[in-house]
Amino acid sequence: MTQPNILFLADTTHHTKAVTDHIKAITLSDGINWHVVNPLIFKTVDKVDFSLFDAVGLHYSVKPYNDYYLSRSLKKKIAAFKGTKFLFLQDEYQKVNQVQEFLYALGFHVLFTLVDNDFIARAYPDPRLLTLKKIHVLTGYVRDDMKEIVSPPITARAVDVTYRGRPCEYWLGKLAHDKQKIATEFIKRVAGQELVLDISLEESDRLYGDAWLQLLMRSKAVLGTESGASIWDFDETIQLKTKQFLKEHRNAGFDEVYEQILKPHEGNVPYNAVSPRVFEAAATKTPMIMFPGEYSGVCKPDIHYIVLKKDFSNCTDVI
Repeated sequence: MTQPNILFLADTTHHTKAVTDHIKAITLSDGINWHVVNPLIFKTVDKVDFSLFDAVGLHYSVKPYNDYYLSRSLKKKIAAFKGTKFLFLQDEYQKVNQVQEFLYALGFHVLFTLVDNDFIARAYPDPRLLTLKKIHVLTGYVRDDMKEIVSPPITARAVDVTYRGRPCEYWLGKLAHDKQKIATEFIKRVAGQELVLDISLEESDRLYGDAWLQLLMRSKAVLGTESGASIWDFDETIQLKTKQFLKEHRNAGFDEVYEQILKPHEGNVPYNAVSPRVFEAAATKTPMIMFPGEYSGVCKPDIHYIVLKKDFSNCTDVI
């Protein structure tokens, strides 16, 4: 039996190692000839004879809702392709209606999604996508080399608590705001306790790949939250309303924006998932201090992580 040939379009030069690791994890599948092409580099991919392939796939690093990654001619080529078409999506709460239109117009057959099975119909309500097969997956998986990491004992680590995150747009809801909240509030709560902290929300302090693993191995514990967002903005109206409100109320914080704009939309599509950084913390044997959550069913409270309540009422016990 001949092995199937798959053309897989992905941004192989992405700066985030979790992205390139995800691409590698998919394309290491046995029994398949994977042909991985970066459309940002190989700009004439639309000239390739697609009849050579049994399937065409898109990685989530290739955004489907504009012409930056996929030219119009390439989109036409994919639409005309008669074989199986599949794609992986992440950050699915953005431009939802545009993505649904893309899935329909190009005739995709399979979607690998982070949305829990119970909420997929709510996340992708377009009746034209009823035949689209939707498969729930994780944001990332454990690399084989992560199982072999040798970490120093906790007593030998100089940093007490570490964290890297970034402020998220308010319109993404409470879940996304947790990434900022856990850092700023934790620093306030432990002030004066002589803890050595390496916590930052600054883009210039972001760490990737081995640099992040090295920081974990210097840390006695790491903060964490679920990935995702608790608001889906299907047509960008929530985003526009939020921006308009902030334009008129420049000093408004998240809580005020939430009460005035976001509250009716909170939880319209639950979209919470485990972050690949959870696996990296586990691999380096770094204890995790995290807000309670589902974590895609991977992490159990008080077994895999120390629970920090979102009101910080147990912060002293955690320390």
